[in-house]
Amino acid sequence: MIVEQAEVTAIDSTGAWVLTIRQSACDACSARAVCGQRLLNKATSETTQIHALYDPSQPKPHLTVGDSIEIGVPREVVALGSLWLYLVPVLALVAGALVGAELFNPNLGSFFGAATGLGLSGMWLYRRARRDQCNPKLHPIILPSAMIAKD
Repeated sequence: MIVEQAEVTAIDSTGAWVLTIRQSACDACSARAVCGQRLLNKATSETTQIHALYDPSQPKPHLTVGDSIEIGVPREVVALGSLWLYLVPVLALVAGALVGAELFNPNLGSFFGAATGLGLSGMWLYRRARRDQCNPKLHPIILPSAMIAKD
């Protein structure tokens, strides 16, 4: 389970809306002076608001807005999500390029086939994400040892 610290911003009947702070490995990296990832991280928001669900196998913790808690996401969810997000577009791009090159002009057909495959995979992933949005197995959960002592 991947564990993150978060701050409660709102509470509802199924869980809590929490604000997480994105962790970065840039400070420990030796290439941080020449890497564009650090600049990209600085340009975007460092916090993300997500909905964490209560763990149904545990008693519901008493939370208030402003509490620091721990949330967890199963490693399988992250690994499977990464696989879908990276592998599907690459395979669709290559398959589209191969089909386009066979059916049409090899140069122009492969370009448009690759673009079509990539676009279709994006639409498919969007629809899958919308469908899985309500799946409680894919949401982070509030861990039983949720309350963290405030400093």
